[in-house]
Formats: sequence, structure tokens, C-alpha cells
Amino acid sequence: MNNAYFTKGRIIFEIITYVILVVAVFYVLIFALQTKGEVPIRYDMKGNVSGYGSPWVLLFLPISMIFTNGIISLVLHLVPVTAWNMHIKVNPGKEFIVYGDMIKMMLGCMMILSIYTLVETIFWALNIDQTLLLSALMCISLFVDIIYYMVVSARHNRL
Repeated sequence: MNNAYFTKGRIIFEIITYVILVVAVFYVLIFALQTKGEVPIRYDMKGNVSGYGSPWVLLFLPISMIFTNGIISLVLHLVPVTAWNMHIKVNPGKEFIVYGDMIKMMLGCMMILSIYTLVETIFWALNIDQTLLLSALMCISLFVDIIYYMVVSARHNRL
């Protein structure tokens, strides 16, 4: 439905987000098949292990993110751009560039979430507790992506 707004580069970018998540799933599969017994799955605020579980529980994050990215993709492709809740009233003749900016914003969010998922999954498997730092970096990255494209789209709407 929104195919006019999807350039070849945007489609490739979207596909890459899914490739990153599939890599995370395969990483967990290989890790879980090679691991005997339980692995640390929870840490306290001091970084000490506070819970153990099956290595298969690590599949939850990448699989849930595939589902999340899938919902975002469905919205981007199937919900008419005119039905999107926009932060500005799009001026006539500016639709292509402004809605394109919003698609880039959402694709950026998908990429940030995919990279976070891969790195967090690898860190969990290697027993490196950096969840707080990675989560903070993810939130800051999402904030910057969203604010940047809101400003850019507002500028494009005025020009």
C-alpha cells in the first residue's frame, strides 16, 4: 500500500534488520546446543548472578524482536500514510519527502532494536552483564533517531 515511499535502499535496510535478528537466533541455537546445564540469566544491580535457567530462554529476546519488527513492517507497508499519527500537518506536495522521513525514522528504530538484540544476546551467552549500559545506549539512540527525523521532516515540510 505504501510501496511508493519505499526505495530500494530502504527495502535493503529493512531486510538487514531481519538478518541481524536471524543471526541472533542462530547464535542462541548454536550456544544452547553446545551448553550443558543452566546458564546465568539474571543479575542483581551489583552485577552478581541472581538466577540461572535453560540456555533456550535466550531465544526469547530475538524471537520477540522479530515479532516486534514484523508489526512495525506491517504498519509501514499496510497502513496508509494518511492514517499515521503525525507530529505535523503535511503540506500538499510534501507528502513523499515527509512520509519518507517518517519511514526512515521507523527503519532506524528497527535497526537500533535489532543491533541491541544481537549484542545483548551475545553478551548474555558470554556471561557479560552490561544490560544497563546497553539499554541506556539503546534508549538514547532511539531518542536521537526519533527527534532527528521529527525535526528533519518538519523542515522538509516547510521548504
